[in-house]
Amino acid sequence: MMKFPLAMLLLLSVLYSADAYEPDGNYSAAGWILTNNTLQYHEVSSAGDADWLKFNATVGSKYLVKTSNLTGGADTTLYVYSTDATTLAGYNDDTSWSSDQTSSVLFIPNSNGTYYLKILDFNGSFSGGSYQIGVLKIGSLQSYLISPVENMSVNQGDSFDFSAGVRCLNGPCYNVTAILDPIENSTAEKSDKEVIQDLKKNGVTGVIVKLKDISSSKKSQTISSIASKSSGIQFKKTYSRYNGFSGTITAKGLEDLKNNPLVEHIYYDRPVYASLDDSVPLINATSVWSQQINNINLNGSGQTVCIIDTGINYNHSSFAGGVYLGGYDYVNDDSDPMDDNGHGSHVAGIISSQDLTYMGVAPGAKIVAIKSLNSAGTGSTSDVISGIDWCTDNAAAYNISVISMSLGSGVRHTMPCPLDLGMDFQDIIVLL
Repeated sequence: MMKFPLAMLLLLSVLYSADAYEPDGNYSAAGWILTNNTLQYHEVSSAGDADWLKFNATVGSKYLVKTSNLTGGADTTLYVYSTDATTLAGYNDDTSWSSDQTSSVLFIPNSNGTYYLKILDFNGSFSGGSYQIGVLKIGSLQSYLISPVENMSVNQGDSFDFSAGVRCLNGPCYNVTAILDPIENSTAEKSDKEVIQDLKKNGVTGVIVKLKDISSSKKSQTISSIASKSSGIQFKKTYSRYNGFSGTITAKGLEDLKNNPLVEHIYYDRPVYASLDDSVPLINATSVWSQQINNINLNGSGQTVCIIDTGINYNHSSFAGGVYLGGYDYVNDDSDPMDDNGHGSHVAGIISSQDLTYMGVAPGAKIVAIKSLNSAGTGSTSDVISGIDWCTDNAAAYNISVISMSLGSGVRHTMPCPLDLGMDFQDIIVLL
């Protein structure tokens, strides 16, 4: 008869008492496991050994069951059985022999009762390894109305207040994020209110998007990236001097822009219209034509004014003698800014008309015309920005020192005027 030292007998006793479920191999011997993700540690004490556990589950909750792989590298396989312990309700094998892998089953019971778990190693031949298992009960989210509690009728474009909440039922809920009225609230600080209003009314709106500070070399790459990631953005123009672009967007496009960390603000592409009808006598311009400063006549000589308006009728006799130098048409996207409204020609005449009776304010100045307003005298802020871009980019080529914009959007601001694209273009003269 073989005799074992006392120390070895004690060691064997500790190994078996550490896992009270070994050896079992039958669901009738299953032990209980909590559903609060408290981990239990078990061993595979012999080849082909199967561990059985059980837990109580209730309808309306979910249960996430996870097992780690066996120490030594063998793979665990997890089975979830219904209340009869024979009907399979879930199965998972992580198909990996790596020790950092787990087998897991997200189980949703269809009735209240006791459900069973069976765990064994993948090929039934490994022995002597340990693993851990946990069961986590997860509740479900339910939204509910706080006020008003009765039904109400609203029309498209109406505004109304309501309160709603989200509650967790049948267990704890994890990593919950709720956003109410995402277009109205989440984008309010990052977009003009007119963007949201126009989207609600028409389903699409024009915008001017300002990007955060990036190098000019990365601007086109950034804009292309934004374009490729959203089907709700239709691009219109990019700009050489302005750090951004214009286009039209849907509600999805607004959300995509709002969530993009490179977008600083989303401005409404506000409609603009022609403005300014008065002329030289009102400002007594004639009294300074004969004066000089540093031998330079105060009549516009040696200067070029870039006028952003409805274009110019460069064939008119008031602009004879080479007053008109060129320009661009952003309404029709060509290099012929012929005026089909009259307002731009009127402004150009106020500035530099050669007519002896109706002489301009600065009859010695040259004119460059940018057509950003159409035949009705209306246009968009984005086309005005394009005009500013053109004037500044070509300032050296045409000796442009002044940009004139006699237009406005009808929006009035109290002082101080906001330093963004929301400001009103009303009879603006920009000195370069």
